[in-house]
Amino acid sequence: MILFFSSITSSCSFLLKKSYGINDLTSFDKENYEDFLAFIPDTINYISIISSKEQFRSKIESGIDNNNKNDFGQPIQILYFNEDSLISFHANCHAKGSLRGLDWNINNRFESFVPISAVPIKHLDYTLNKTTYIYPEIKNKDKKYTIIFFWTNMMTKLSKEAFKIVMKNLSDNNIDKSQYSLYIVNTDYYFSTIK
Repeated sequence: MILFFSSITSSCSFLLKKSYGINDLTSFDKENYEDFLAFIPDTINYISIISSKEQFRSKIESGIDNNNKNDFGQPIQILYFNEDSLISFHANCHAKGSLRGLDWNINNRFESFVPISAVPIKHLDYTLNKTTYIYPEIKNKDKKYTIIFFWTNMMTKLSKEAFKIVMKNLSDNNIDKSQYSLYIVNTDYYFSTIK
């Protein structure tokens, strides 16, 4: 079962929304945002960004076709870059769904570093430079890898599970923090406008 954002928001039952921890967002809530950041261990180096709805909309529009726009519009996304090149992409719609949550590690994607991409990279035509144009806070001058994690409190539980697998992947593969920059981008301003 593949979980697509559109089917979850428009047609899933109350029970399914409850088991996935899907919340109705009406606005950005600073307390919920800070609660999520408090869940991240102090040992993790990251930069947190609050995305405007216009920034996230620009990111979605940067997809060159409808398939990419669907991928780039998902509530939870994990992008891995080596210098300017996107080398691995993951979104909630490519994780395997069950009544307990999402399995991001389908076919052991997250067993190695860099994780095996959930979609063919050549079809995405996306670079770190495109991202930094939209989000100028993202800078990576001295690290080999840049990891960008998009999340929302519309899916707090699923966002936390996805973040845990990113951290587990780094830890299990002994990736030193000197090798990567990690950016955590909250998109609540955008998703609070989606009905």
